[in-house]
Amino acid sequence: MKITRILLFSALLMLFFAASARVEADHSNPSDYQAGEESDTTRPLNLSSLPAAGQNVVSQAVLIDFSKTNIVTKADSGINDFSGNMGALNKNGISYGSSRLVCSKGNSCAQQLKWDFSIDSDREAYTGIFYSLFGLTDTRTTFDGTTVGTTSFPEHSLDLDRIDGQLIEPDGPRKFKTLRIQLANQGTATVTLRVELKDTKGGGRFSRFRISAVTAKTLIWNFRDSSQYRTVGGKDLDLQKAKILSFVIERENIGDKIKNPLKGKLAIHKVSYVPDRTEVEPLSNAKLLDLLERRAAQYFIDWTSRKKDSLGIPQDRSTFGDLLTVGGIGFALPAYIISAERGWISRSAAISKTLSVLRKLDDTSSFGATPMGRIGYKGFFYHFLGVDGKRKLNYDDPATPTREDLNTVELSTIDTGLALMGVLAAQSYFKGSAEKEVEIRSLAQRIYNRVEWDFMLRTEAPDANRFYLGWKPNEERKGASFEIPDAKGKGKYSGTSANPSTLDYYTDEALIDILLAAGSTTHPIDAQAAYCALIKTPDENKLIRTHPGALFTYQFLRAFINLQGVTLPACPGEGAANWYANSQKAINTTIQYVESNPPGFSTYGPNAWGLSAAEGPDDQYRAYCAPTAAIGVPPQDGTVTYYGMISSVSSGTSLKTRAIQALRNAWKRKDWHYRFSLPDAFNDNISQAGLAPVEGNPLLRKSGPWMNRQLFAIDQGPMLLHLENARSGLIWNLLAKNRNIKRGLDRLRTPLENSLQEEDREGEEQER
Repeated sequence: MKITRILLFSALLMLFFAASARVEADHSNPSDYQAGEESDTTRPLNLSSLPAAGQNVVSQAVLIDFSKTNIVTKADSGINDFSGNMGALNKNGISYGSSRLVCSKGNSCAQQLKWDFSIDSDREAYTGIFYSLFGLTDTRTTFDGTTVGTTSFPEHSLDLDRIDGQLIEPDGPRKFKTLRIQLANQGTATVTLRVELKDTKGGGRFSRFRISAVTAKTLIWNFRDSSQYRTVGGKDLDLQKAKILSFVIERENIGDKIKNPLKGKLAIHKVSYVPDRTEVEPLSNAKLLDLLERRAAQYFIDWTSRKKDSLGIPQDRSTFGDLLTVGGIGFALPAYIISAERGWISRSAAISKTLSVLRKLDDTSSFGATPMGRIGYKGFFYHFLGVDGKRKLNYDDPATPTREDLNTVELSTIDTGLALMGVLAAQSYFKGSAEKEVEIRSLAQRIYNRVEWDFMLRTEAPDANRFYLGWKPNEERKGASFEIPDAKGKGKYSGTSANPSTLDYYTDEALIDILLAAGSTTHPIDAQAAYCALIKTPDENKLIRTHPGALFTYQFLRAFINLQGVTLPACPGEGAANWYANSQKAINTTIQYVESNPPGFSTYGPNAWGLSAAEGPDDQYRAYCAPTAAIGVPPQDGTVTYYGMISSVSSGTSLKTRAIQALRNAWKRKDWHYRFSLPDAFNDNISQAGLAPVEGNPLLRKSGPWMNRQLFAIDQGPMLLHLENARSGLIWNLLAKNRNIKRGLDRLRTPLENSLQEEDREGEEQER
């Protein structure tokens, strides 16, 4: 398979217009950032182009801004910047209206929620809008493939007194003081708007605001001041578990002398929190990187499952509470390590989170060849899990044009490899004698030993010794081909007999799997044969390209293993590859392409070169890359990722400087969010992207700038690990000491038969 990262879209229930929509020793000093050694692939940077530091301030935490750049599709309109959904509130009323686009003559588009409400004449009728303040309210799920129910997420709420949760802030907890709402009454009559905060336990506070006809206003509500609120039903708001913000138009309230028109027009422009202190761009580069690393670690505190059956397993993305990622486990477990080592969370909290994940991965009853109720098979894991901790099951939604329940999740070689890297990092870090740390080490080894690597290794020529991308049990399905039967007839591998989907070209993911499989003592493979089976022919510039060419395909392995100074044997007809230098060359090749900018995209430039996998402005997944770094024909539409640039921070001084430049430029562009730091991707002019209509998720605009505020585990994770490795080498050092990794590297250098004989001799010597 030529594009190696696969994102599977789950159905996400968003109560948007009352319909369903698609929608990881003490290193606490921030000055200890170190870059890796240079290779001859790095390029000098003009330091005079660096933006001035310390001049940018963020004083609001935006919940949703309809006038800004996030919203391109209808699904975007139903999700806010805190990854919460939005929907309608009605009693005997008509849905509040629709989100409409307003464009000026210069094709400059601004978004506002046009709330054209209509209320039933019943005195108790009302209509309104709600925003979930942190994560989803609920979504449709199935755990048996037949019965569809609703799963809610009350565990994910916003602590208004400690908005960063358990993450320890250097200047003490941050809190929100007030709400700031920018809106306009575009109707002909005065409207009384009820603004309400509710928690997950039924308590709440509200206040009312009168808005005159044809008036634009900014409402500031101090929900902490008892003179400015009343409780909901006599039950006060729990400030530590806030969940819903509502705007309500009541038909009539006789006791409070409220009477609203039956019809009206409101426009919501922007809703934000006002915190107790501003966030200022740090003057020091070290402190700037420390701040970003802290925020990247925050993802794995915010967006990991809090359900009992899947506790600690990360969400694929911040907006999908029911879609958990196995590959993301590989970054979540190191995130817990980094957070404990930095003092951002306690060591006991890191141990608890780690044990929860490992115990789930070690559950032998969850492995089997049946389509439902399993976490994996033959030691491998499924790509995505549900909140029950088992294979993610979809369902047939009437609003879905195709049979969603047939788009099944595959047993994933790549995601299993990523997860095991995190598992082995935890094994090396928790080396104490306490019972729980001993258990972590034991669980990690059992999980690693259980993987039957040869099960996913193709034996037929010409693709022999290459890993299949995936396997699925026997079941009815659509989508990508899985037509190659396994030896026991339990399921089928990815691809067709004429075109098997394997890890054929070099990519970091393939090297991760080969290294792990090489180190196995229970199911070892011929590591050199698998390594030499990869297609890795240098181009005219001596770059060994991955097929997709996206930066993540050159950055994943180095997030875990420092290959600087590590040489692997040459394969027949090939020279020995320096993978550290190759990744640097790939990054610099991408930078050179972007700076020359043959397509003429507005976004491309010296501070916008992170071409890597992302969801574009139309919510479609693409492995963006430079053609000069890819073998295939790459997608390009001007979209750039921040994580692709920041993940280069550990690849030498020059690339570290470029990453800092890109980060400072993000502050200058006002892309930095008070709570969630950088967006995942951005595009300064989507009119150059050639966006086409998307079935079931129509486009609201085709021009103007765009950014993606939803966050992804496998984007935040590499960025976090590279930041820490550039700073201390923590994850590199842990895995360099891990006996399984050391064994794998040794076997890659030595024929399998010789290495097994040598290990037997070492074992006998240790016994003596």
